[in-house]
Amino acid sequence: VLFDGSGETQIATTNLGASKAITITGSGTITKICIIISLGTPFAEDMSIIFFDADPSITIEDASLTLVQAQNVQSVISLSGSDFRDNFATAKINCQATEERFNSITHVVFASEGATTYDDEDIEMRLWYRRDA
Repeated sequence: VLFDGSGETQIATTNLGASKAITITGSGTITKICIIISLGTPFAEDMSIIFFDADPSITIEDASLTLVQAQNVQSVISLSGSDFRDNFATAKINCQATEERFNSITHVVFASEGATTYDDEDIEMRLWYRRDA
């Protein structure tokens, strides 16, 4: 879960969620990503998912990355709000094929890029990847 709407404070517009641990060893390619927004009042807006090779120690509501944090970015996948399948009453879903290369991912961060604050929604990620080494 990238954001737990029932257990974390809000993510205001254009701010970051807290960094979450994820373990993908070796090198390879992210081939598909799905973002699912549910609970609360789900809405679909632009966002980016940022992958790191070291813990960036980002806390919820940080407004930007430091230079040191940015130097550990492995990949950024940006998703458009207009690509979300949003005709479901309880969930919004956006699945996209991608060809993002990586070398050992340890953390992921959700970056809000819309005009609405996430407060009681859950944001989940499903990730497919091909490992080369």
